[in-house]
Amino acid sequence: MDQDGPTIFAAELNEMYPVGSFVRVVVTHVHVEGEKARPHLGERPSNDEEWQCGKVELSLAPQRVNEGLTQDDLASGVMVSAAVKSIEDHGYAMDFGLSDVSGFLKFSDAETAGFPSTEKLHVGMVVTCTIKDKSAKKKGRVYQVTVNPKKVWGNLASEASSLAAVGPGSLVSGLITEESPNGVHLQILGLFSSDANSWHLPRDPATRKKLKIGERVQARVLYSIPNSSPTSFSLSFLPHLLDMNPSPAPIQGEDDHEDVVITTSEDDENASSRTAFTRLHESFSRGTRIDGVKVLQVHKGWGLTCSVADGVLGFVPMNNIDENANNLSEVYKVGSVHAGRVLAVEPSKQRIVLTLKKSLIQSELPVHSDFSEVKVGDTMVGTVWKVLNNALLVEFFGDIRGFVPMAELSDEPIANPSSHFKEGQVVKAIVIKIDNPTERKMTVSIRRALPSYVPDINNLEIGSEVKGTIEKLLPKKALLRLDGSTVRGQISYAQLAKDRKTKAKLVQKDLRTGEVITGMFVYEKDVARNEVLCSFHKPKARQEAKGGGSDSDIEPENQDDGGESEVETVILNNGDQVTAKVVNVVSRGIWVHVKGVRSKCLITRREMKSETGDNSVKSFRKGDSIKATVLRFDAKADRYYLTLKEKDSLHTSASHQDYAI
Repeated sequence: MDQDGPTIFAAELNEMYPVGSFVRVVVTHVHVEGEKARPHLGERPSNDEEWQCGKVELSLAPQRVNEGLTQDDLASGVMVSAAVKSIEDHGYAMDFGLSDVSGFLKFSDAETAGFPSTEKLHVGMVVTCTIKDKSAKKKGRVYQVTVNPKKVWGNLASEASSLAAVGPGSLVSGLITEESPNGVHLQILGLFSSDANSWHLPRDPATRKKLKIGERVQARVLYSIPNSSPTSFSLSFLPHLLDMNPSPAPIQGEDDHEDVVITTSEDDENASSRTAFTRLHESFSRGTRIDGVKVLQVHKGWGLTCSVADGVLGFVPMNNIDENANNLSEVYKVGSVHAGRVLAVEPSKQRIVLTLKKSLIQSELPVHSDFSEVKVGDTMVGTVWKVLNNALLVEFFGDIRGFVPMAELSDEPIANPSSHFKEGQVVKAIVIKIDNPTERKMTVSIRRALPSYVPDINNLEIGSEVKGTIEKLLPKKALLRLDGSTVRGQISYAQLAKDRKTKAKLVQKDLRTGEVITGMFVYEKDVARNEVLCSFHKPKARQEAKGGGSDSDIEPENQDDGGESEVETVILNNGDQVTAKVVNVVSRGIWVHVKGVRSKCLITRREMKSETGDNSVKSFRKGDSIKATVLRFDAKADRYYLTLKEKDSLHTSASHQDYAI
């Protein structure tokens, strides 16, 4: 930046505010879950999922942070937020956001701040500083300020002319007046009431024991407690906040992604002064059962703050409190002790997340430490995380979550999931599909994990007659629940149209969910998905199809060329040898008709190579009779695919062989 004047372009945010820097802010808005905020100028709207999450908007603007300060408050050592207004010959003009008052920061003083990304401060950059010059307080005076960290964060406030002068980040001294499981109560600066909750007490048990009634201590102001009367402040005794150093980095080892927690050694005579660093994930891995979880604080509608061990705090979300307990306020009162189980570990917050639900504590089902360990077929226990209109989201131990579609909620049809499930309800589910391992998405089934569920698909043989109730109508097929079974079925509209002797579009239009379809046969089954493909044509057993090896094996049993009786439909199986008649020749291949078969049959170009080596569709004429082999059946298209590549496939001209349809 040119010393003579500000640059015309703005600096990058990471140059002005490096990650890990301490800043003073004001909460301007709290977005509740589901609230959709209005994007600011130049801001792209986020997706709906992001808007549903809680969001807190903050402001660095000095006029917001310094609100309430007056000239009378600007004594030496008072902390203020200031924005760089302009660059002068010997320093920076600073804006406090207060009328008739401004500040000045010398270049030499700015260098003591040690800003890492720039030699000079950028215009518009907001910094935390303290008043340096206690000169005459006349209206319109300019006050000298300093950004030296030792003077900004290390200055111990001894007095305050008003509440506004005790801003966030101020270092204050106080007298402990009360102790409780939730923390300690203090009087700061001789007249202001303050509290430090258990989260902001020292983790080291030896240091923590020194916080006794009557002790004079130093603490850091976090914020003024909203709507408190008289006004009180929230304080912290955490070492990195007292020293105003970034939160200490985790000790590196074999696992460098976890933080540490300080605990004492019971076998050491000097345990009160010595500390042993033990990794949270080793001491309290997911699924670990813990006796003696002591309630320290009750947060109404939010959860419980608990003590798990010396220096280790736990948090129990409200949806993980045992809802079966009578009189929750009495059961989970401050000081009560309970059995719990570790849901997740949060090393950055030096705490663990617990559940007090007995069904989760007593469950013997496996607990996975990472999503990569989850496999299809695993049965796990978890809680309902979110109830959607047509599905559930279930959260298992840790941050492993699964999607439960409507069809997998229960053995009985469910119209509205919210009428059967609620958030926090314990459920057992089985993994049926890993949708996207990278994005940690999987589909699970509550229905298949029920004690009443019987995977009876193995009892259904190919060709078994079944009936079912329509559960859902898709673009080309209907999904069924087979009667007296947990097996799901599907049948194409083309199949239904042939059976009803009408068009598929008309069938699709007339069908309704809940309608019962009878007279179907199992054509194919998928054991893994517990589903079968249904057809109105009963397939012949494979051994029968291949038994005689002659054309008579596929002739209708009740053939009546001249009568009006209905001819039984023949179902072909893969590998069957058939005689077919060419009914149409197209660019992609030839359409043929097999006697007694109602479905269409196609031989594609690549399956036309005969003994003569001719694979051109031009060698075939409508009416030609050929022998071919069945490749497969496409149930969705209601079509057989045949091949001429078998050695005994023959091509006979229509003039040499008669073919009766």
